[in-house]
Amino acid sequence: LTPPRILVIFVTAGAILTNGSGKNVEVNLYGGTFTDNHATGTGATFVIQGQGTLRMYDGIITGNTAKSGAGVAVYGKDARFFMYGGIIEGNQATAQGGGLYVFEGAAELNAGTIAGNEAQHGGGCYVTGNTAGVKVQGAEITGNTASSGVKAHLEAEFLELYAYERENKLRNHEFIKLFRHICENQLFYKTYFKLGNINYDIVGLDSELAMKDFDMKHIDYHIEFFQAGFNAIVKKWLESGCKESPEEMENILKSEYRRNIQA
Repeated sequence: LTPPRILVIFVTAGAILTNGSGKNVEVNLYGGTFTDNHATGTGATFVIQGQGTLRMYDGIITGNTAKSGAGVAVYGKDARFFMYGGIIEGNQATAQGGGLYVFEGAAELNAGTIAGNEAQHGGGCYVTGNTAGVKVQGAEITGNTASSGVKAHLEAEFLELYAYERENKLRNHEFIKLFRHICENQLFYKTYFKLGNINYDIVGLDSELAMKDFDMKHIDYHIEFFQAGFNAIVKKWLESGCKESPEEMENILKSEYRRNIQA
């Protein structure tokens, strides 16, 4: 048997581009680590085009960034990707497909893991095009994050936490419900903070307290100060895996802003 031709071209892809224009081009991956590759367009690590095929038996594809397909990009109706093992994790795409991006081509995921990847759309896998298809037969796809909708979803839940107080115009300076929600949804909040910060306007301004403490002067500056400090505390807590309890975090917050927050 004649072994398949292997064509490896280090060009537009961040690491490896397989371009089988008019010919069967195949790359077999049996191991190794592919990391810290970057592309401004599609495919930071592996891009399969034309009649190209990538077969992944083992190896790790991690820590790569691209607009689409930071881990593996299958581009074109005759392009194919077969996953029999290995790990695609921790890759980030600013648009689609943090782990795997399939445009018009096909992918078959028989084993291996696609985990912890991020993108605006399709954190683990994004499939588009009339002839595109992905068959999942045994691979584990878990813990991936799509940022589209995350911000709106969390802000809606955030408002719901204090819906009763808002509807009844009750003063509430308790943050325990919020800290509990953050602790229960750590992955979502980590993604949320990549998109921005928790906005104080969601909570609203307590005019009575603002008049008492600041005589309603320079309120915009006080809000900015509080918001920056609050977001910094939450980010630090998330970085530690929320090792302190929500109750401890509320006490920390109140001790820092005792003058402005009263139980």
